[in-house]
Amino acid sequence: MPRQDHRIDPGNAEDRFARFWNDGDDTSGQPTTIYGHSAHGAPGLGGTHRRAAEGRTPQRRDIRRGEHRRVRRGAGKKKWLLIPVAAMAAVLTGGIALAATGAGGIHFRVASPVTVQALGVDVSKAAVGQTVTAGAKVVAASETTLSDVALTVKGPDGIRVDFARAHAWKLGTSQKVFTGSRAFNRAGTYTYWFTYKKGGHWVSLNPRQSFTVGTPSTPTPGPSTPGATPSPSGPGAPTTGPPGKTTTGPTAAPNPSGPTAAPTPTGSPSGGGSSGGSTPPSASPSEHGCASNPAACGYPTTATAGVPAGTALTVVNGGLTVTTNGAVVSGKEIHGCIDVRASNVTIRNTRIIGPCAYGVSTYSAGGTTTLDRVEINCVSGSGTGLAGPNFAAHAVYIHDCENGLEINANSSLVDSVVSAREGTSSAHGDGIQSQDGNNVTIRHNSLLETNPVTSAIITNPTQNNGWVVEDNFMGGGAYTLYCPEQGTNWVVRDNRFVPPKSGVYSAAYGLTDACNHAGITWTGNYRDSDGSVVAP
Repeated sequence: MPRQDHRIDPGNAEDRFARFWNDGDDTSGQPTTIYGHSAHGAPGLGGTHRRAAEGRTPQRRDIRRGEHRRVRRGAGKKKWLLIPVAAMAAVLTGGIALAATGAGGIHFRVASPVTVQALGVDVSKAAVGQTVTAGAKVVAASETTLSDVALTVKGPDGIRVDFARAHAWKLGTSQKVFTGSRAFNRAGTYTYWFTYKKGGHWVSLNPRQSFTVGTPSTPTPGPSTPGATPSPSGPGAPTTGPPGKTTTGPTAAPNPSGPTAAPTPTGSPSGGGSSGGSTPPSASPSEHGCASNPAACGYPTTATAGVPAGTALTVVNGGLTVTTNGAVVSGKEIHGCIDVRASNVTIRNTRIIGPCAYGVSTYSAGGTTTLDRVEINCVSGSGTGLAGPNFAAHAVYIHDCENGLEINANSSLVDSVVSAREGTSSAHGDGIQSQDGNNVTIRHNSLLETNPVTSAIITNPTQNNGWVVEDNFMGGGAYTLYCPEQGTNWVVRDNRFVPPKSGVYSAAYGLTDACNHAGITWTGNYRDSDGSVVAP
């Protein structure tokens, strides 16, 4: 139905997404801007990255432990139009000092642990497609580290198109500046503000300011627009390639059943930006329209991933810290989190029920942590299901987490089902995210995300090399796959994509971002709808 004529009913699954999809397909094969937006015509939802259904727009997090959009580096220095927020900045700083010392016997109570003193942009009226740089001057009542910070932006259509996001941002009593840059391909008024995450919760700070882009009648940039980078026509139609599959959603997605025809995976990411080849497809690419039943096309479902049906589990109340090398955790239902602090630990046939910051953490583990037929349920749409380096996950089912995985160096995810969910309006959910780490394999998984989320896979702009992403069924997000802008030895092949703007598991804007450069070998990727080629 025409968006302008349709009243959105948040309780209706179809209504929830109706306003986010326009007619047409993704922008693959068309010129794109440096931020992945379509250079031809309106970008489907008009916004940029982030959650698709409530507004993830296409900017990517500048992830440090999993964030979004990268800041455009190299943009010329510009004079910001800073808008003072605290006219008495000196008084505020003095107040912080008094609070710290308790001067005069006064017992100060901190009213705001983090304060935005000024907020601004370099251009208050930008042209469509022009890069805008925003900044916030921030102080804290005491030395602190914010797990995530972002400049959040809401576009003229209410869709989120955030500037940038950073991880582990250290802040003290001296003013510190946080900046982000990006281009906007939709005319209108944009509202932006500073947000941070601490203790698992996002906090939005005032003030909120606005800037304008073009005019409501300004067309979106064409191929000649400055900053628009043409994209190649891509490889020819695949003669072999993986079929599609659908991931069951954490709460309402279909639950297909039936056996999965698993592929025979070969090799590990050895990289080679110019290397080719592919693993045998898991089913014939002639099978189309598998988003409602991934098993029909040979992809994992909850029948083939997670704890096998009929497995007897012993309930364990409370978290589990594993400190014995070679330990095996099996046949458990753990109401809490698992922190692996030993080498070569195995977790199998086990269900982990949160909420947790990390359902399973391998940050303190040694050797390789192996997970096989494990279910991780974050429950609340917050936290991360599986996080850390040096793990091998097979046939796991991760759901109801803000981020399914934070996957770092020397890790793999195979034959698994991942379905992220955003528990709050300020969340930035991803099926798989990565802050850093080389030598990663993501093979034959169902990564079908139900919007609003940011992506099926999102990577750090510069810290991910030597990855193999193959034979996966991907869908959802603002853009479904965010490749690294400067990554090398990347192979993306034989993946099936749900076309954007087409249904529950489809992207709001397009299928790929930053996947078209010399460091990436791109072959055999195609659409679930008709087998047509997906260009980087």
